[in-house]
Amino acid sequence: MWMRASLTMMAVLMLAAPGSLSMRAQDAPKGEAARELDSYEAVFEEFGRRYEVQQTKLDRLAKDENASPQERQAVFDEIRKIDIEYVAALQRYIQRFPNAKDLEPARYEIVITLSRHEDRLSDAVRAADDYLKEHAGSERAKDVQFARAQSLTRTPGREEEALKALDSFIGAWPGAEESDFARTMRVRVLLFMDRTQEAEEALRQMLKLDKVKKSAEAQQFIDRQLDDMDWIGRELPKFTLSTLDNKALSNEDFKGKPMLIFIWDSNSSVCLEELGFVKAAWDKYKDLGLNILGISVNESRPALEQYLKRAPTGFANTWMDRAAEGTLIKRLDVTAIPFNVLVDSQGRVYRYDVRSDELMRYVTRMIERGK
Repeated sequence: MWMRASLTMMAVLMLAAPGSLSMRAQDAPKGEAARELDSYEAVFEEFGRRYEVQQTKLDRLAKDENASPQERQAVFDEIRKIDIEYVAALQRYIQRFPNAKDLEPARYEIVITLSRHEDRLSDAVRAADDYLKEHAGSERAKDVQFARAQSLTRTPGREEEALKALDSFIGAWPGAEESDFARTMRVRVLLFMDRTQEAEEALRQMLKLDKVKKSAEAQQFIDRQLDDMDWIGRELPKFTLSTLDNKALSNEDFKGKPMLIFIWDSNSSVCLEELGFVKAAWDKYKDLGLNILGISVNESRPALEQYLKRAPTGFANTWMDRAAEGTLIKRLDVTAIPFNVLVDSQGRVYRYDVRSDELMRYVTRMIERGK
């Protein structure tokens, strides 16, 4: 069993410097009042200096073995703040100079910057619509359409719009590299909508693409997705286990109750990162019937107990020997951690191997649909 690479929103935020910005290493202005800038280039340069300062800090922290997560988080928070201020400055510029000749790159930067933030996705879609209305013939219209489709994909409740946007993009640029990502996103949207058979068929159609036929890696990726999808609707394997407080649990204890099984290791930073998403789901839905069973594969039970003593999760936890045969994790074919399995109230697998921000989206749908 191996640890997964970290996939966090923070990695996306590290790309927060605008567009293809080439920035000089200069100190950020300190104590200056916000000032109006009279060209896109001026806005670009002003914020470029600020992004460069934060990138320098990230580079320094990356080399510091003793750097704490809190220090890195502080930099990411500052980058987010700069992003939002950058968008506001660009919007003010457009309002002040509606007939300027450099509005296309300004509108482009607004779309791309907003699309990096989960809580600004609707704004990103509106900004993309504005861009496409004003600059439909631009060379970067393709990038904006892709950002729009991606933003809709990540917005709960806008799945139908997302499908239309993705289909439109794929239809316009079928051979583009972005269309490969769009096809994958389309599968995710279909799963968000519980259209599992259509999602499976979409994956099988991807296997017929010439570029996929020529790539063993692409074929393996799609085959893994199909294997994961094959778990949907299966009954959860029978199990009997004891929690850390010696409470016996089996499938019967979760009958009629939706459940999340979280397989993790408290010594893994990636697992602890995922634990944050799991706890968020627990906090939001525990009073609505969600049950969570944490299964740790720590090297030893005492190590897990020590961690939970310092940082209790609030939900049931057990320890399993990762090398033992016949355990629930072996029967679930778990080969990498962290790993989440959602089980509906009928004891069937609702979603298999979902993570991070998608986890909450699937949990919400499972609870709201009374699964």
